[in-house]
Amino acid sequence: SVENTLPLFATRFAYFVLLDTPSRFSASIDPLKMLLGTVLIYLFIVGGAHAQETHTISDDHLGATFGTGKDNFGNLVSLQSTGSFNVLDAGGMDSALWSASFVGLGIGTTTVSSTQSKCEDYIVTAASATSVSLLWAGCAADFMVGVTGHTAQVQPTTSNDSWFEHDNSTCTGKCVGTHSKGPNGGNCYRMPGCGHDAGLPYCDPDSMKKRCLSYPGCTAFNTNGYLYSGGGASPFSNYPLQCYTYGPPPPPPSRVNVTLSIEITGGLMEYGITFTGTGTVSLWDYTISLAQIKTTTSSTTLVSNAARQLVGVYDSSAPSGLDAVYFAAHDPEHIMKSCHAGSGGLSCNILALNATLPLYNYTAAFPIVITVLPGGDWWDLTQTYRKWVLPNALWTQLGPLETRSDLPDWLENITLWMNNNWGGDPLGPYYGGDPEHVKIEMLKVNALLNLPAHGGHLALHWYEWDTLGYVLGSNHTKCDRHPAPCGFDTHYPDYFPARVACKESVKAMQDAGMRVIPYINGQLFDTLIPRWTDDNATLYVQKFAAQTMRTDTHKPALTPHLEHFDGITSAVMCPVTDYWHSVMRDTVLKIVNEVGFDGCYVDQVGNGEVRNCADPTHNHSINGGGFWAEAFYKIMGDVRAGIPPKTGMFMTEGTIEQVSGPGFDILLGLDWSSVPIWHAIYGGYGYATGRAGSIKSPLGGGLCSELTKQFMVGGTMGWFTYQNYGNQFFDPANADEVAFIQKLSQARIIAKKWMAHGRATRTVALNDSPANTLLGGCFLRDSKADGAPSVVCSIASPTKTAATYALNMVPARYGLDFPTGSHVLVRNLMTGTTVGTYTANITVSSTVSAFDVVLLQLTVES
Repeated sequence: SVENTLPLFATRFAYFVLLDTPSRFSASIDPLKMLLGTVLIYLFIVGGAHAQETHTISDDHLGATFGTGKDNFGNLVSLQSTGSFNVLDAGGMDSALWSASFVGLGIGTTTVSSTQSKCEDYIVTAASATSVSLLWAGCAADFMVGVTGHTAQVQPTTSNDSWFEHDNSTCTGKCVGTHSKGPNGGNCYRMPGCGHDAGLPYCDPDSMKKRCLSYPGCTAFNTNGYLYSGGGASPFSNYPLQCYTYGPPPPPPSRVNVTLSIEITGGLMEYGITFTGTGTVSLWDYTISLAQIKTTTSSTTLVSNAARQLVGVYDSSAPSGLDAVYFAAHDPEHIMKSCHAGSGGLSCNILALNATLPLYNYTAAFPIVITVLPGGDWWDLTQTYRKWVLPNALWTQLGPLETRSDLPDWLENITLWMNNNWGGDPLGPYYGGDPEHVKIEMLKVNALLNLPAHGGHLALHWYEWDTLGYVLGSNHTKCDRHPAPCGFDTHYPDYFPARVACKESVKAMQDAGMRVIPYINGQLFDTLIPRWTDDNATLYVQKFAAQTMRTDTHKPALTPHLEHFDGITSAVMCPVTDYWHSVMRDTVLKIVNEVGFDGCYVDQVGNGEVRNCADPTHNHSINGGGFWAEAFYKIMGDVRAGIPPKTGMFMTEGTIEQVSGPGFDILLGLDWSSVPIWHAIYGGYGYATGRAGSIKSPLGGGLCSELTKQFMVGGTMGWFTYQNYGNQFFDPANADEVAFIQKLSQARIIAKKWMAHGRATRTVALNDSPANTLLGGCFLRDSKADGAPSVVCSIASPTKTAATYALNMVPARYGLDFPTGSHVLVRNLMTGTTVGTYTANITVSSTVSAFDVVLLQLTVES
């Protein structure tokens, strides 16, 4: 508790005084300081027999207790919302709040953590009712020098100058490959008849030295009897264990200080972390964790590509179940990280900025934020994150879609996406992306659907519009090289010239009310094309650094990121470089301004591989950082500035938050199999549609259900390969399905204020009969100039079966404030009729016809 910390601070201060320095690297003592230290220790004795072991911080909404004693320092003992219960099992004891990996001039990494570290001291450096700072001082970051091993011809020796003992450690090398067949033996040519793992006494070191030196390549062993080659040793504390390595002794351990600053404000607990050192190690990455969260059989984790720096745990029986736990990196730049949820634990691992550079002082640029939401569910977790992310993140700074002046007016009216030729050529040889065939087929289906009749648009994502190494005019039959192939995923970034009649086909589809964008790749460079050598493009490739520290005389090896497929090698390019910036910018500008497309799809910017680079010549932070997405903000900003205003839309792969907004308007990778996380957080700020290869059901056998599910989570319907459907759209047996797709499109246009410019709310219980016949979703529109806050709930039958529904909705559960004396007006948006007014729960029952959709608008009125 705050009021009983005097004894602890008295002894700590006495320790500072006696040793003359807060870092305790000096031990000089003079008589006056000895006297003062004695007085302070006396204050401790009269103040209490024991140093205070915990410290609690809290505000009106949240409280947390941390261990501050030697045996529990840094343990999160309890976490709860005010007036509720501790959400942690076993008080979170012995669970690391943080861990960090360091690299040095030796081999590999070493890990230091809040619970598994050899530190000189553990100090509460500041404490108040709402905050506490914890210092792990002088923690050892041990590295091993390389061990070279020996051959069978080396004369065995057990002399002490050849071996080095590592106390409380295990060996980190590679287990030798032979299996020991002796009694109680095992893998790693284990010494028979001894060892803790065999339930026997520890193995004799001298006997183990002889066994190791008689085995080719053995350089280390532990007292469990296992033999290893290469590597070194790492701390081990589960039980007494020693590792012995053959070769020179390790250098003295480096020392690092780690400070975790914790503060509760506004019901949110923020962790800020700082690492300091003397330049003998480099910080590689670090992890912040929350472990041992209470769970039940109905507990569910929240993890989504839609918000990769948000995770949580909630009870699916909420609001009657356990409290929800929120854990998120409030990082406005989205520095490279991976966050995880599972087994009662939440964590984020963050790549350090400028890894490989010597560590002197590193303070995290953003906090990890934790809170507890009483009776909360997935929607409460997403809304907590939305409240922070919209006003703070780089990718939301262009503001809501409704107020952006750079977007085409027609973008919000695209209601259905198709692609051509994704994943094959089902209509026959050389169809591919041939402009004449694409034009004929797409104009035909566009005329049938006639989406412009109610204000909608069909959009096409066009693959193989470009020559890609084929001779112009050969219709993709004559390749310019052999045996390396031409076609899709080759010859990047040489996209021009476009295929014969491409420009004319684009214009014809636009004249019919369609919108058309082509495919290009945002990262790959075919290393077999002449441009690779001519431009010396290897300089601009993404590169990964060896896990070692950079000094004036020691440079980490850099490995270029190369991918091998389809008979070629492609390099992944770093978008921060001026070279790749100009390649991408000029390609997209030419696509829009010269070929006449309505924008461009730039693949793999969101869902590509790891987004880090360690090449120091690229002028970005080394290894970690948010520079990948930020580079595309600049690229796409230059593109938007170079095309006529309000004429282009831009899409990439993956519902990846940090590439939206100034990066891309539309994200390909919608998840409609679970709760609508993307549209709950980013509804009104970005568009999302289907994902590659996800829709394959026949028109008369499931396509309408898939499109309806997309519709109900706020996505733009579609992104399916049109050729896969052959003549299904023109088969009279599928006329009802075609009409239903038109109805969904019309409903999207009618409800776009809520579905495109609002956000998804909680899933609505339909209580339908027959059960599981209907699909539904609700969308909240906040107060705007054109009206008060309101919700639209959509209910549809995507099959030949009619069904009834019975709603029983609490307005506040769907985001509507419901003051005393007010009522909810419910209208059918499709027909314009009033359904009823409700002064409490909304109870509406009705029938949805086969292949029909209903829109119910809920508005609170005084």
